[in-house]
Amino acid sequence: MKKRPVYKFMIFIMMVIFMCLLNILKTENDNDVVREKVNLRKDKHVECVVDIAKMGILKYYLEPYVFTVYLRCKNDINAENISYKTETINAFVSQGSKKGLWKQIREDEYLTENKNKIIPLSLEINIPKDRIYQYSVWNGKVKIISNENVLTNINIKVINSKYIFRRNFL
Repeated sequence: MKKRPVYKFMIFIMMVIFMCLLNILKTENDNDVVREKVNLRKDKHVECVVDIAKMGILKYYLEPYVFTVYLRCKNDINAENISYKTETINAFVSQGSKKGLWKQIREDEYLTENKNKIIPLSLEINIPKDRIYQYSVWNGKVKIISNENVLTNINIKVINSKYIFRRNFL
């Protein structure tokens, strides 16, 4: 009979430790997506740097060659017929959020904007596995286009900062 409170206390302590471990795991993997804000009026060239080494330990060891870039383009110039074009990117492009199913959009389709004149663009990018283990992993470009005119160039540069010293000496 006297052991029952001890068991309850031990279960409580184990639950607290488990919750702390889950919180550490969540904060460790907060950087597995990259978010970039683009203002179509001001930003003609945007640099988006993705560091694979800062994506968290689970992402780095399980699936470092697939990552997501969320672009939020503010349409202050009231441009119409906005579309996108990618260069050297193998990506699944959509305008969905992480809460719903993603419907892929093609480059010849027009992008829709929400009531705040924001155009969301989600890119799930795949890069070759053999390129992960070097400093400069990959470069790609996304162009935001309106009526055949390029509004913004978004350069996506993927690096792996774990190999920064190798870059300096080679």
